Amino acid sequence: MKAIDVTGNVPDSTYSWADVQGTLRAIMNHELAKLTQNPRPPQWFNMADNVASTNPGDHFDHYATTQAALLAGATAHHRVFWVSYATAGRPANLPAGLLAAKRTLFYAYADSVHAATGMGMDYFHNEWRQWGPKSYARVVRARAAS
Repeated sequence: MKAIDVTGNVPDSTYSWADVQGTLRAIMNHELAKLTQNPRPPQWFNMADNVASTNPGDHFDHYATTQAALLAGATAHHRVFWVSYATAGRPANLPAGLLAAKRTLFYAYADSVHAATGMGMDYFHNEWRQWGPKSYARVVRARAAS
């Protein structure tokens, strides 16, 4: 298995689906190894909902990334499957405190992308209006160890 270079360098190579899963598995295992509790309790993994009936119209890369994470081992943990573009037609549902925190985080990201690329802030303002004040997800808890 080849590990995918996450430094921003694009090597002259192609990667297989197994390489992607292996890289995600290595990242998960690296982070889980930091836990000192033994046995390790299930952790939380947040990912796009890959079920088209609950998250219709999402992009293939979101569905594929979730599938790769599940195949890499996330199914042994609690999962939060968030709804992506399908929130556009849904009502706002975040309380004020969470909305303020989400907005701060989103615009910190937007400002950094703008500074690095010169990308116009209008793009980010439009994105925020579509889905900013919304958060829809379904939770799947890990099965208890037997």
